[in-house]
Amino acid sequence: MSLQFIPGRLSMSDLVKYIGISQPIIYEKLNPNKPGFDNDFPRPVKAGKKNLFLTKEIDTWIEKDAKKQRK
Repeated sequence: MSLQFIPGRLSMSDLVKYIGISQPIIYEKLNPNKPGFDNDFPRPVKAGKKNLFLTKEIDTWIEKDAKKQRK
């Protein structure tokens, strides 16, 4: 898999490739009005007109989510 991203930041399309979750599921994780809302899922940061996700925060969320699933 080849990702073209700004070091430390991921666009939505790169995030989908990076974590293997579809864009609608990511939006559901971000929306408190949806059943799949995940309060721990990292919020994007504004970079001009784009919303970008910090890879460090995403990696932390992946580790935390894996620990939850193993319990």
